[in-house]
Amino acid sequence: MNDLNELRRVLDDRAASVDDHLAPAQPAAVHRRIAAIRRRRRTAAAGALAAAVVVAGSAVVLPRLGGDEGPEPTSLVGVDVPDTMDSLGFTYELVDTVSGKGSRAVLDLPASDQSRLVSWATSGDDDRVTLSGDLVVDPWSTDAADFSDFTLVPAGDGGQVVIEAASGTPGIAVYRATGERPAGYTRDGITFREEFAGGHLLAAVVGEPGQGEIDLPATADGPGVAVKLFCIGGPEAADTVLDLGGRPAITAGGGCADRTPLDPAAHGGSDFPTRVGEDVSVRVEIRSGGSAVVDDDMVVAVGIYSLDAYAPAPRGPAPTTLEHDGRVWRLVHVADSSRAEQVAELAPEGRGEILAVMTAGTGERLIDVTFGDRPGVRISAGESASLQQVVSAGEAVRIRQVGGKPLGDVRVSFYERVR
Repeated sequence: MNDLNELRRVLDDRAASVDDHLAPAQPAAVHRRIAAIRRRRRTAAAGALAAAVVVAGSAVVLPRLGGDEGPEPTSLVGVDVPDTMDSLGFTYELVDTVSGKGSRAVLDLPASDQSRLVSWATSGDDDRVTLSGDLVVDPWSTDAADFSDFTLVPAGDGGQVVIEAASGTPGIAVYRATGERPAGYTRDGITFREEFAGGHLLAAVVGEPGQGEIDLPATADGPGVAVKLFCIGGPEAADTVLDLGGRPAITAGGGCADRTPLDPAAHGGSDFPTRVGEDVSVRVEIRSGGSAVVDDDMVVAVGIYSLDAYAPAPRGPAPTTLEHDGRVWRLVHVADSSRAEQVAELAPEGRGEILAVMTAGTGERLIDVTFGDRPGVRISAGESASLQQVVSAGEAVRIRQVGGKPLGDVRVSFYERVR
């Protein structure tokens, strides 16, 4: 974890590091977790570039909204329901509400070709709720005020969300993505937004149909860049070749997927450390069988973001801002360790929900990770592995190596929600 790319490339998709080597307790819950992660992986990505560059989508133009206009402005469990909500610059409109019974509300959400937000309120004085269900990868709790928080349901996903209220009766509101686009670069219904994780868009392009090679010039103006790219409508078995500023090319399999993402910046990415003024021009080529792909239905899109917010830490800089579940999180604490027999770090007190991020150099070893009292996860991911989990203040993140041997390099970072 000594350079920017190793640290950041594993933060985008916790699914990449989870396998079936799991703690024996609560196997049903663990397998539901794996199923949810794999479902999100299938929806969001068809391939990875150095375990991070995502190839996604299959149609250039995003689908239009359905004919219904959603419910009229309403009140739910005695709380006024907002007509719209925003996530990372994208606007979502109210389309459905569900009232709970007792301290519990259950939402059965059918699959949709549009991204949705699920928000909530309670009739009690205590705003604290716990989210669970097969659309929630791991149960988590929050004391956010009524309709001030949400969980993101990506396009293609369907299932159940359960809200348990600490006080009173909960209600659930569902919001659907509209056609409104944030500032940035938009072409053919594809938008690379202007802001990403505290950084900004340097350059972006959506290629012409059938254009399997993309060249995008750019110059770094900060300590790092993130490259976001996806391929739609091309072969499922194609390889993606990425060259950045003349560095050694990176090749990844996985091919082109079957869905255009609403927000390409939120899906994977590969980060590179840079110097101000450095050439970070990108060349992307889609290849199959060693040759460039020729396919009139294929479209390739690329965005380059400047990453200009990092904090010093013992084992290399830590990003001060992350995006997770459609929300922005700000760094509050970093703990680095090496060769420890086990690691236990507590989420900072005096704050709301906390995003805990564990990154570790595991080699060929297996390590067990637990967040609070949730079921543990056993992972192995070659040189690096990562997990993210929303936790409550004071909950512990514990890491140990299977077999009792010392761990390699481990970093536990805590981020608070930016409201």
